[in-house]
Parts: sequence; structure tokens; C-alpha cells
Amino acid sequence: MIHILNADNLATVRSFHGLTQRQLADLLDVSQPYIAQVEAGARPMTDNLNAKITTAIDLSPDKLAQIVALQAQIDKITLNYGKVACING
Repeated sequence: MIHILNADNLATVRSFHGLTQRQLADLLDVSQPYIAQVEAGARPMTDNLNAKITTAIDLSPDKLAQIVALQAQIDKITLNYGKVACING
């Protein structure tokens, strides 16, 4: 199986779908601390967890790429807004 999710993008995907760590954990029948550890990179993204998540939220590689690209744009706007606010504030 190809891993399309990793610790770096799991939180982004989860948030994009409006899910808390607890809600995602409940959806996947795992614990919230486990999700937190995977997001932090303290536990690996297993094939089983990857499959559960991609199935539960209907996540394709293309959809993941779109979500990650959108988040990058949001981060850039937020960073630039912060710079403007500091200059004007």
C-alpha cells in the first residue's frame, strides 16, 4: 500500500474535514492519544491506520494534494497578514 498520509499532513486533513482528534479516533475505533502521537510523529502512520483514514473520509491522493496545497496557501496568507498587522499595529 502507498502511504498517502503522514504525520505532517494528518492534522491538516483532519482539520479540513472539521474533525477533532477525538472525533477522528472514534471514527477509526482508536484512541485519541494514539491520533495525537501519530500527528506529533511519535508513532508511525501504519498501513492499517492509513487505510482506515483514507476509507473513512474518502481520501484519494489527488484530494490530499488539493487539501495540502490549500493549507499552504492559507498558511502563506496568515503569515503575510501577521506581518502586515505587526507593521500597522
